[in-house]
Amino acid sequence: MRAAELMDIMGRRKFVLILDDVWDKFSLKDVGIPDPKVQNGCKVVVTSRSIEVCSYLRCKIVKVKPLSREKSLKLFLDTVGDDISRVTGLEDILKLIVEECAGLPLAIVVIAASMRGVDDVNVWRNALTELRERVKSVNGWDAEIFQRLRFSFDHLDSLEIQKCFLYCSLFREDYEFFRMELIEGWIDDGLIDIDDLGSRQKAYDRGHALLDKLVKNCLIEKTAQYKSHEVLKMHDVVRDMAIKIIGPEFGYMVKELRGVANERGWAEDFRKLSLMAIHISELPVGLSLKCLNLSTLILSDNHISEIPKSLFEDMGTLKVLDLSRTDIETLPDSICDLENLSVLRLRGCQRLKCLPFLGKLRALKKLDLQGAGIKVVPQGMEILESLEYLNLFCRDLKDIPTGILPKLSSLQYLALKIDGECMVVLPDNLEDLWIEYMQNMTSRSLNKIILLENATELRRCVIHQCEGIECVVELDSSSSPSLCCPVLDKVEYLCINDLPNLSVLVRVEGVPTPPRVFSNLKELSIYCCDEMRKLLPLELLQALQNLEEIRVWNCAEMEEIIASSDSDASSDKFTFTFPKLRMLELGNLPKLKSICSAKGVMIYDSIEEIDIYKCPELKRNPFQLPLLDNGQLSPPPRLTAIKIHKSSKGWWESVEWDHPNAKNLLQPYLKYYS
Repeated sequence: MRAAELMDIMGRRKFVLILDDVWDKFSLKDVGIPDPKVQNGCKVVVTSRSIEVCSYLRCKIVKVKPLSREKSLKLFLDTVGDDISRVTGLEDILKLIVEECAGLPLAIVVIAASMRGVDDVNVWRNALTELRERVKSVNGWDAEIFQRLRFSFDHLDSLEIQKCFLYCSLFREDYEFFRMELIEGWIDDGLIDIDDLGSRQKAYDRGHALLDKLVKNCLIEKTAQYKSHEVLKMHDVVRDMAIKIIGPEFGYMVKELRGVANERGWAEDFRKLSLMAIHISELPVGLSLKCLNLSTLILSDNHISEIPKSLFEDMGTLKVLDLSRTDIETLPDSICDLENLSVLRLRGCQRLKCLPFLGKLRALKKLDLQGAGIKVVPQGMEILESLEYLNLFCRDLKDIPTGILPKLSSLQYLALKIDGECMVVLPDNLEDLWIEYMQNMTSRSLNKIILLENATELRRCVIHQCEGIECVVELDSSSSPSLCCPVLDKVEYLCINDLPNLSVLVRVEGVPTPPRVFSNLKELSIYCCDEMRKLLPLELLQALQNLEEIRVWNCAEMEEIIASSDSDASSDKFTFTFPKLRMLELGNLPKLKSICSAKGVMIYDSIEEIDIYKCPELKRNPFQLPLLDNGQLSPPPRLTAIKIHKSSKGWWESVEWDHPNAKNLLQPYLKYYS
């Protein structure tokens, strides 16, 4: 039916259709693609590693040839860094290594990235020997490619990062994942140990460091940026290499088939099994995989509507179960017999209305119900003493009984959707608080809805799509500053996204501003808050001495970053300092007139990067450049770049500076991007 509809639509227009990475023979007509002809003005472009497939589709075959020696060397140097060519005695070795890459762009990039920063000729000579031995030891083109890519894997500097890389192969081919999604997966699987590191935040930091190394080594590639979220993927050839490694050496199995009904005995010795997005619509009654050593089972992104109770038989070692984005409506009671289960992911299970009693899952550390269809909090959740991560972003969940959350004594991460007059009491030890989709509130300030006094370990707070919130903290004569200041004093990361009615961060009426509010804040990110005109009031600056990064994007009415005082009638200039500020990023702020008022001068000696994107009304730069001992102006000592969108070249020329020579001093750091 769909093929006929597609055929009808495409038959009425000209088109160029690109079919990428085709592996199997198929009929264009069977999938609804009209036969491309000169007469109908239609073209189909196919990329494939199989000449047989191209011939079957009657394509004009154009072989993509390997790169020439010159282009191969240029690509290698572009990746590893031109400076390496200046190392004495390296030129000949470098050319020989490039030859071993056989003109394959992926092999060139991956191998070059693995050698980036190495300037010891002996190490390069050893790398050449290794590459030659690897390629000589195998027969066949695919095997040779595998060995070239395997070189980069083997040169990762620890077993920890190798395991994190191989974990990515559990995702389906060409699957694009968010940065935090991958890091959470590493934590769930025990590849990054929270207990060893001491906190979830330190585990996140470790994950970011490991992922940055994989990106730097070109084993993971960035594909897009969605607001503040980075999107990544693993190249399919690199994934093929990873899958060849994981089976025999690491005990993983990744299945790519259209059913599991006839599978027998194929997973008994495996520890991790991924059946992600393999078009399973039904699991047969009585199915038991009999995976005696299995620790991770991924069944996500399949159209499964029912889980047979027999599935979890002989899975006593299972620790991670992922049923995300399936069509399940209930879970069998047998899931509660998984006494070692530590992670249960049910994200996006919109048809899931209820869960069995969870109290027996005493080892459960993570319960992810984001987007699930449940209407009430699962029974027995309050006695899960090991629970560290709880995501309750559930569309139909209306109420969280007051006594439940404080009983979760190990909870470190909490994500909530709040509706109506629900008052939330936070548990002790909470490190991460994510709040989303607040609706129908009677109060307009966060601290009047969420009781913060227990959460003395809170470090990260993310607030997203809460229409009613007008301020984060409101203090008046009836407020007790002692209830909120100790908590907010420890918050290091605050991200506010899509709060259309937010006007201020802190509102003070009738009491002096508490000096310690946000005094440990390191990162402040504000996105899509269209009612906010002034970001930081002067009264708050003294408390923000630990601030390292400020990001403000897509705030239609934002006029000032540092607000001028309405009561200050003095004509004298004032100076303020952000001693640790490294990053200032301002983007798409059409009404931004100043970073601070004409009276303000900003000292920012630690600044490393300034990014400005589409701020056409910003006319003055208030930054005070440091003075050398001889009295001459100097650029900030750590400054690496001032990044400006190429459409804003005219804006840079029009910016006003407090010192006439400031622009010339900073010009070498200017970088335009598109």
